[in-house]
Amino acid sequence: MLKSPPIQLGMKMLLYSSLLFGSMLLQTGSASAEEKTEFTMGGFSDSQYFFVHQADGFDKTKADANVTMPQNFFVSMAKLKLGFERNALNGMRYGASAQLWTNPSPAPNNKVYLGQKVGIYTESKFGKLELGSLDGAENTLKASAYSVAKGAGGLDSSLWMKVAPFKTMYNNKLNVPGAHIFLLEPYLSYSTEHNKSGVKLTYYSKRYGGWSFGVSFIPHPEVSGTVYEMLNGKFKLYRNVLEGGARYEKKIGADIKLVGSLTSQMGKSLDLSIANPRNGSDTPIVEPRNDLRTVEVGSMLTYKNVSIAASYADWFKTGSLKNIDPQFGLKKGASWMTLGTSYVYNKFGASLNYMQSKRGGNASGFEYNLWKESSTNFNSVNPGLKHNTTNVVIAALQYQILPGLLPYIEYSTFNLKTPIKNLKTNKGHLFVTGMALRF
Repeated sequence: MLKSPPIQLGMKMLLYSSLLFGSMLLQTGSASAEEKTEFTMGGFSDSQYFFVHQADGFDKTKADANVTMPQNFFVSMAKLKLGFERNALNGMRYGASAQLWTNPSPAPNNKVYLGQKVGIYTESKFGKLELGSLDGAENTLKASAYSVAKGAGGLDSSLWMKVAPFKTMYNNKLNVPGAHIFLLEPYLSYSTEHNKSGVKLTYYSKRYGGWSFGVSFIPHPEVSGTVYEMLNGKFKLYRNVLEGGARYEKKIGADIKLVGSLTSQMGKSLDLSIANPRNGSDTPIVEPRNDLRTVEVGSMLTYKNVSIAASYADWFKTGSLKNIDPQFGLKKGASWMTLGTSYVYNKFGASLNYMQSKRGGNASGFEYNLWKESSTNFNSVNPGLKHNTTNVVIAALQYQILPGLLPYIEYSTFNLKTPIKNLKTNKGHLFVTGMALRF
């Protein structure tokens, strides 16, 4: 018997969506010679030059290695987008899409798989249904500061995070994963701690009076591909995730556009197995975690060539340990806010993104990893600080030379802080100049 409301709701949503999917297929009827079939191909190629400056000791390529990352270097990446769509006579549309990394190395997120987003869809007067490893309703419907970003993508690409190690340092050793301590990207919990393209079933409504709605069901967030990932995956965080949202768009005259969004995620959190800090034993103990409950509200205003966007999200106590209070005087929970603005004039574009995030303790049991390292008293904290904080500012300029050909420059500055005096955190800046071809 299913006892969790998110699971019950998710299973009902799966049943209803399956019925809807079947009803849509029944509308198609038999194929006709007059039906239109279309194949599309697109993508981008981006070559970038990086200059990185960060706090001393954080330029190690690995925690235990003596190899340091160079301050400046060239990289390149590319992606190919393929699509198939058929338009039936009765207004039904259906098709498939795939986004493929076409790089001679793993993708920036360290995935070695060729495919990134793969799925099928069907659309009629009832709405659109998607199935596969695609973005879900939360990511598709939301408005955020990076909605207006230029250059490499601002907060959405988070280039500073990919090249500047965001770990903490204890006794001159990089030994604590910063991703467990800091909230580094402006996404809700499932999208941050896994990836946005886990296999899911998604329904989007048609737009009515400026409003559109969507809901996604992700039974196993870690799985973004074949049965291989189901058999070999590491299931650590969430199960039966349900995400959804609403988006409102309205144009006022020819110069003003308003966008507002409300999105949320909920699901079952899995128990966390951690080393026992009470006696220093390596025998793991199992602690229950608070379930996934997150919400985000966003807005965007465009007037002629100027756009302003903002968002705020709260993770509440998502993922924190239920029965153990955080150490070091930290609070539970996490939240972030973003602000962004952009200006476009003919072929020229400029943008500014800002994010401030807070993350409390017990998010992933990182305090217990510290306890194992040493008997040093970690209760020494900076007064007045109750969260680990991240501040990021990203400025970008771009100019379109030819259709699709876009040189740009992007500058990021970042500063990570923790209340724990024994830990050293990273700060610095990143300069990127690139040449992108989008087609």
